[in-house]
Amino acid sequence: MRKILLILTLTMCLIMTGCGSTDTNYTKLEGIVTQVHETGIAISTREDGETDYVVTIDEKTKFAEGVSDEFLVGNKVIFEIDVVLESYPMQTTAKKVLYNDDPYKTIGEIVGFTNRGVMILTGDTAEEFEVQEFEDFYLGQTVGIIENENVYELVEYKINNFDTRFTTMGQPILEVSGKIKDKSENSVSITAENGDIDFKTNKAFTIEKGAVVTVDYVEEGEEKTILEIYDESEKQGLTVKDITRTNDGSMVILGENMDTASEMYKVYVTHETAVNFNYSDLAIADTITVYPASEADSAQITASKIIREK
Repeated sequence: MRKILLILTLTMCLIMTGCGSTDTNYTKLEGIVTQVHETGIAISTREDGETDYVVTIDEKTKFAEGVSDEFLVGNKVIFEIDVVLESYPMQTTAKKVLYNDDPYKTIGEIVGFTNRGVMILTGDTAEEFEVQEFEDFYLGQTVGIIENENVYELVEYKINNFDTRFTTMGQPILEVSGKIKDKSENSVSITAENGDIDFKTNKAFTIEKGAVVTVDYVEEGEEKTILEIYDESEKQGLTVKDITRTNDGSMVILGENMDTASEMYKVYVTHETAVNFNYSDLAIADTITVYPASEADSAQITASKIIREK
């Protein structure tokens, strides 16, 4: 069964009067898969990764020899097409799939920079890649390596949906809020909306009993293991005033306190900082909520988690 994506906007567009059809000069359409469902795929032909085409794959669509019919987010695809419906995203049906493959040698997070390039963590393995240009990238940023004629190119890998986050090992990261009921060296108990939850922990937390917290955790069978605890009383609401990069590649955000504009913070983002945005999407004047990894002083915060407000 073909694993391809039906975008609801396709169905809606086809029944609306505003989506006229026109012949175009397109014979080939090339892009990166951004979403996948049952009878169509969304792709981006743009540098910013935004979806601009929805391509239907039906029983008449042919596949070039050796080309897979399994479409995955991130795959590079090339189609032969005929008619394009003038809408946004634009709609078309593939006559033939010429190419469908993952363009990346690896995808992961930058955990370090070297004289020759970058260290990228994929799963539990960090690997060094020699690349020519890396000064515009940051520690912790999700990137891909594309190999072209034995030369590596470093590119940002855009994540389209942060509603579900994953560890580097591919485990879903779950979240719950509540009040710390009890804790010991190896366990923490949280009173949440639906009752008490017991967690295993592999590291010590300084947050005291009674604190209102948000917990990131993973499930391993019957056990729930804490990844991080965020103290709700310590979070800071900031307006982004500037974004810079340190010599070691860390992103530094200059933020103005939203409650008292006289307070300014330098927020340091490490490869361990949890974020809900692509690094290149963060912009001046954005509002963010910052959870400090340790007690913040009057000047700077090392961030444990940053939420970009929508």
